[in-house]
Amino acid sequence: MKTHWRKFINDTYLNESDFFHPETGEIITIVGTISEIKTQKVTNPSGKSDELPILHFNECKPLVLSAKINFKNIESALKSSFIEDWKGKKIELFYDPSVKFGSQRVGGVRVKPVAPKTNKPVLTEDHAHFQSIREAIASGARNIEQIKRKFELTDSIITKLTETDAK
Repeated sequence: MKTHWRKFINDTYLNESDFFHPETGEIITIVGTISEIKTQKVTNPSGKSDELPILHFNECKPLVLSAKINFKNIESALKSSFIEDWKGKKIELFYDPSVKFGSQRVGGVRVKPVAPKTNKPVLTEDHAHFQSIREAIASGARNIEQIKRKFELTDSIITKLTETDAK
């Protein structure tokens, strides 16, 4: 197992160290499903604090969205400039060693401006099998993890698949 030195500096948010495979040290990308975006107080290594937008994911650590280019790339990938539309959507993140802070090259996390490719169809309420899938989950014949193997599911669809009708 290989440990990147950045793991010892700040392990709260995504950083360079998260984009190296722990076994091989090879550079990887991360696909994350956005769970929320909110402003939070962030303290930098020099002790200065700022309220910054933080993008939270289901699969990995959050990302500090301090670079305007990342906002623009999310907008491009998800085809919406409204953050309310981003929840439940997937984006692909990568480490870019050429990112500068002022004149110094420091590296940084970037968002790819295109949505990640998936081989699975997105399940919607309009899908021909939505109701039968919902009934299979209600009866216990199937569970959400089994459905996720065949379909991309948003949080709102998962809620609709698992809600019980009040009678």
